[in-house]
Amino acid sequence: MENRGWKLSLNGSPVRTREFSWDLAFKISLNKNKITSLPNNNADIITANQIRRVGKDVSSIYTTLWAGVDPDNGDPLWYTDGTRKTTTNEVPVFQDIIGHAAPKGFGSFSNTLAYKGFSLDAQFNFQYGNLVYDSWGFITTSDGSFPSLNKNQKQLRRWQNPGDQAELPIYIYGNSNNSNAESSRWYYKGDFVRLRDLTLAYQFPKSILDGLKMDNISFYVKGTNLWTKAFDKNITFDPEQGFNGTNDMQVYIQRTITFGTKIGF
Repeated sequence: MENRGWKLSLNGSPVRTREFSWDLAFKISLNKNKITSLPNNNADIITANQIRRVGKDVSSIYTTLWAGVDPDNGDPLWYTDGTRKTTTNEVPVFQDIIGHAAPKGFGSFSNTLAYKGFSLDAQFNFQYGNLVYDSWGFITTSDGSFPSLNKNQKQLRRWQNPGDQAELPIYIYGNSNNSNAESSRWYYKGDFVRLRDLTLAYQFPKSILDGLKMDNISFYVKGTNLWTKAFDKNITFDPEQGFNGTNDMQVYIQRTITFGTKIGF
């Protein structure tokens, strides 16, 4: 297996005066993975929804190709081959690589503003170029399967009348048309930007510290994971997942706000 990539770091200070400063930092890492050889004469190795294939990323996703909903009758549709021109309303045998779980790139962007004793620091994280998997989608948006279990509100956007350009197929109790079978339907773009940390602080000036005979007094308020922008409008869970890109009912990372003080003698 071969891994290649590069990392870029940029730092700058657009403004710096006696009382005010503005510092920037940008980091990005790009990686390209490729399998160079496999046992058994380089035969594909398929495990669940991933495939190991020579020349492809080790986290390549291999599944049937979802083609949407037939507007005439609400049937689920899949593509029959890699050209994505012909569809069928029965789950096909054909499968293909639709992307990979590992991101093409990830990094951070930081801003630090300082004015007299005040400072404001904001750090954003981002990644792009990967797919994330809704491993419970076949239950929570099942089009009639598992009728006694809770469902995602997306189920309300199902096909109901001829001509509907619906996101989800017709709802049938028991789902006899197998629309919730494993397919590219359950994969979303993992691109996101997240405000990882935001910190506002105040440092007492030296004149006051000298009078108090102290080395340092500062106060701060810090917010963590305050905001996340996912770039796939259909995703219903946190786009930041582990290496295999699988969401296992995890909710968004919790927002936290903390207050604190630092005192030094």
